[in-house]
Amino acid sequence: MSYKSLPLRTEVKKIIHLVLHAIAPTLGIIVIHTAFKNHNESSIPNLYSLHSWLGIGNISLYGIQWIYGLLVFFYPGGSIGLRRESLPWHVPVGLFVFILAVANSAFGFLEKLTFLENSGLPKYGAVVQKPSL
Repeated sequence: MSYKSLPLRTEVKKIIHLVLHAIAPTLGIIVIHTAFKNHNESSIPNLYSLHSWLGIGNISLYGIQWIYGLLVFFYPGGSIGLRRESLPWHVPVGLFVFILAVANSAFGFLEKLTFLENSGLPKYGAVVQKPSL
């Protein structure tokens, strides 16, 4: 989205796009590490829900998309022909990965809400529902 929305030169937009997409997997790795650590310390099983499996799948797809984009679009030795052939699927796959991440965030909010309500704390429903929308 930053690549299309910023009114800058192509080279500058590429670097901004790359930097933003370098930050995201770093944060994703921190989040996954924190989730596993929390589950292990709380004696909660790992990878037991749709949210956790979609998260692992999403991070994996993102990593593949990121590495491919880095090699094809940013690496100076990439051929113009390969870039032209890759762009029609690179954009929709990136959009799919983004939508999957947003949907999985909503699943995570709803999963947390379910745990809170099952533990007798129904007042948190509005706090969790609003960000998930």
